[in-house]
Amino acid sequence: MTGYLKVNPKVEPYGGFMLGMGVFNVTNPDNQVSDGATKFAWGLKAGANIWASERVGLKLQASLLSAVQAFGGGIYFGTGGAGAGVTGVSTFYQFVLGGGLVFNLGSR
Repeated sequence: MTGYLKVNPKVEPYGGFMLGMGVFNVTNPDNQVSDGATKFAWGLKAGANIWASERVGLKLQASLLSAVQAFGGGIYFGTGGAGAGVTGVSTFYQFVLGGGLVFNLGSR
């Protein structure tokens, strides 16, 4: 999901989040043993479209991606009340800087 904000006709910042699936396959080059896993993945992104004309612009974007390695949860009761919680744990993250051309095929 991405949300756009109109600052002026030339600059259009945006931000969003991503949900998906990470599929990992690894092979040990020493003994050729391989293994794989499929994990829940999430990401955040932010950037801007800078329009050079009405139809063509430059896209600049930064993203943070991660796959959740474990989920945990619990329910607790005590003198202060009751509650429940769910957490996700990840030890690896990927940071991406990118850019490119963007084209407006509709009306702005």
